[in-house]
Amino acid sequence: MKRFLETGATVIAVDRDSAGLERLMAEIPGASLLTLELDLSDWNGTKEAIEKVLPIHHLINNAGIASNVPFSFLEITESMIDS
Repeated sequence: MKRFLETGATVIAVDRDSAGLERLMAEIPGASLLTLELDLSDWNGTKEAIEKVLPIHHLINNAGIASNVPFSFLEITESMIDS
């Protein structure tokens, strides 16, 4: 992300936690950083929010959840992906 910002790109950071977005903005003061607080599991809300900031030229998807249950990559289910 920092490299994109260094080249003058506007970066859109998405998090479901406003505190996380605030920490990010504090780490990179003055950057051309747009933040969106939303829950990616809400498909309609995500679509509406993203449509407002189009076009997007590059996407780095790093969304995920933590799980204390160990499992193999080959055991991932559709419901895990949806989570």
